[in-house]
Amino acid sequence: MHGHRGVTRGLTFGGPNARSDIFYKQGERGFSMAERDRGLDIYRGLIMLYIVGVIHVLFWYNPFETTLKSFLLFEMAIIFFITGASQTYSRPKSLLSFYYTRYGRILIPYFVYSIVCLLLIFVMAERQGTFLEGYTQLEVIRHWLDPFGGHPSNVAYIAWHIWFVPVYLIVVLFTPLAYSIFQRAKGFVRVLPAVFLAGVVYWSDFHYTLIGVYEYVKFLAFYLFWVYIGFYYRIIVEKAYAKWVILALALLSFAAMYFLFQTGIYPYDMQYNKFPPKLIFLFFCFGMFGLLIFGTPIYKGLYRIPGIKQVIDQYSNYSLTVYLYHPFAFFAVSMLFRKVPLLQMLTANKIVLTAVYFVMTVVLVYLLPFIFGRFERVKLPYASKL
Repeated sequence: MHGHRGVTRGLTFGGPNARSDIFYKQGERGFSMAERDRGLDIYRGLIMLYIVGVIHVLFWYNPFETTLKSFLLFEMAIIFFITGASQTYSRPKSLLSFYYTRYGRILIPYFVYSIVCLLLIFVMAERQGTFLEGYTQLEVIRHWLDPFGGHPSNVAYIAWHIWFVPVYLIVVLFTPLAYSIFQRAKGFVRVLPAVFLAGVVYWSDFHYTLIGVYEYVKFLAFYLFWVYIGFYYRIIVEKAYAKWVILALALLSFAAMYFLFQTGIYPYDMQYNKFPPKLIFLFFCFGMFGLLIFGTPIYKGLYRIPGIKQVIDQYSNYSLTVYLYHPFAFFAVSMLFRKVPLLQMLTANKIVLTAVYFVMTVVLVYLLPFIFGRFERVKLPYASKL
């Protein structure tokens, strides 16, 4: 399984504009708030499309056996960057309101998804005539209802992306503190928390035995680093020189990545450097980030293409639903390839096969919000009173 133990939604679902939290990328200087929100919608939809149609198609179906595809694994860093950017535009009434909305908007859909998955697991066990080895039924239920649980499964795909949920919950816990530090710090001092978090990532590369919850510490340091970088978003948008500074830092990051590769300590497969995230993966992601921020005209151009616009809108408006439930589409496509001889003929050409995987999966995922999207729209009680 790709770890991509899963991937994806670096999702922040909260604040006054809940739909904007995942990828709160504001538009260019001078745009109205409505226009900036439309830009945000585009970026959020595109990254979800990238996760489903590119990353998970390549890693979950695995049409190509090559480590080169691991150099596409930069999306989670970008998502958490946007999470940080969204924080700079969010105005929760209180700290309690922040936590209530953030956790509520992901945990309610998560619990619903877990219940659906448990039903599938029990149905599959009934058909197979045996239950999950090493687990009782109550243990499986507990693991799935616990976001930090192991999520054992006898159904392909449905648990491969859940790794993100506990990581998100931990990062959100520290986001208000990080933003408070960012607001109070000035000048070079403001950069120091990001340097500290990168240092924790590096230190834990070699001292992980000293950390009881090793992976969660690394995940927290790595993705909180990207949330913190996201706090700089307004500066990047408003200052003409900022993108070029980011690009210069990106090139230095690529150089640092090359140097770390030469040490022989880090493997060339970025998937192993991602789980758990290591310093070389941080440099790689920053390098890609520096290139991607110049792609705004391309992203908006794609949105103007009929058909693609509708897909981006659906993936954006129901991004949490898309993220949680997209494994069902992968399961369905895999089953169709096993049952339909015409589709089996496509396996001879890997490029054609990948294109067909992409189209079929993207279309099926597009339909999922019509079934499950309502759970993403649940109104949190008392949210306006906190």
